[in-house]
Amino acid sequence: MRVTAGEVHQLKDEEGWFPLPGAEGGVTVKIVTNSLDPTTRQGARLQFLRLPPGASLPEAPLTTGDYWQEFMVLSGSVEIEGHAAPLHAPAVVTVAHGARLASLRTNGGCVLAEMAHF
Repeated sequence: MRVTAGEVHQLKDEEGWFPLPGAEGGVTVKIVTNSLDPTTRQGARLQFLRLPPGASLPEAPLTTGDYWQEFMVLSGSVEIEGHAAPLHAPAVVTVAHGARLASLRTNGGCVLAEMAHF
């Protein structure tokens, strides 16, 4: 595969993070790309989520689920409500279309990549 300079981006870890709306405990997000359009049911979003030790992502509301979500645990570990053992990096959690995400929690901190797509 040939890649041109216009398609390569070096992300700076210290830039572009902001608090995740609705999350507590210092959870931050960095949006890499977002063309997700619930109205036309097209597009995708890629973002990183950084959870400090003891933080959690709340359960998604019932209205969430028009698109697929895939969470990749890039570093650390995450516990999923209702599952016996935590997932340690590298790992993937897929939330199918029409389902909703259970609460995620981390004891030691983690970085997740979330891909949402139709």
